[in-house]
Amino acid sequence: MRKQVSVFLSGVPSVAIPTQEWRKRQTFRIAGRKPRVPSDKLFESFAGNETGWLRGRVKAALEGSVALLRRDISAIVTDGGEFHYDAPRKFEGQAGLDEGEMAALAREFSQAASASDLAILLGGDHAGGILLYALPGKVARFDEHSDCCPYPLTCPRGEIARNNYVCAAVRNGFKKPEEIEGVGIREGAAFHPFVQRASGARVLDIDLDVLAEKFGIETEYGKGKLSPDDLVSAIRTNSPAAIGIFEAAKGDAKAAELVERLCVEAVAAVAKKKRR
Repeated sequence: MRKQVSVFLSGVPSVAIPTQEWRKRQTFRIAGRKPRVPSDKLFESFAGNETGWLRGRVKAALEGSVALLRRDISAIVTDGGEFHYDAPRKFEGQAGLDEGEMAALAREFSQAASASDLAILLGGDHAGGILLYALPGKVARFDEHSDCCPYPLTCPRGEIARNNYVCAAVRNGFKKPEEIEGVGIREGAAFHPFVQRASGARVLDIDLDVLAEKFGIETEYGKGKLSPDDLVSAIRTNSPAAIGIFEAAKGDAKAAELVERLCVEAVAAVAKKKRR
């Protein structure tokens, strides 16, 4: 009898994109010198339907997957749309969007995803990853960067961006420090351990910049060392109930193909776990 896997598919647009006005005022890295960053950063938030095209591709890939059908697995996909709150389209700040609003959005996502066998969250920048941390269970982070500081309860708070959302997840009570581990992290300090391979993780939080450049996935800061096969292995080993994939919604065809592959693997892993 065919095994059905219910999937809650959703997206979170980029939380903070520097505007062209800010870019013109910014002195970018030249000859190895660190750029001067002005205090009056201008950001754009939540670009409209940024993840729609990718969600459409993933939904079609899951529902029409020959690989799943051969294993007598069918994915029942609910597209939950994009999660965002009514933030200013443009705003000035040091880091990103309001921490309290983003925490509330994470709780909303957790409730919406709770009835499904598998939650898939597709994102722009990694700041939206905080939504995953409101889900139950241990999180394995696949990232080139730590996206946190060594002391999450005392570091600056109030705004969430791609480089501090993991601290915010702890401050808002979504996770204890021991419920998070990092894989492939090469830059930044952290309050959680770094490991070679994830184990016992219920949630996989993946930034595609963790992949080596030779695999041709376009990301903003991509100088990682892992391979797509490393991510597939983690899915098969952990059988996660949720997977988030970030820096995936920029229109890169290779990234989209990889996202489809990872999501098919996640559905297969959940189905295998249900059969036990």
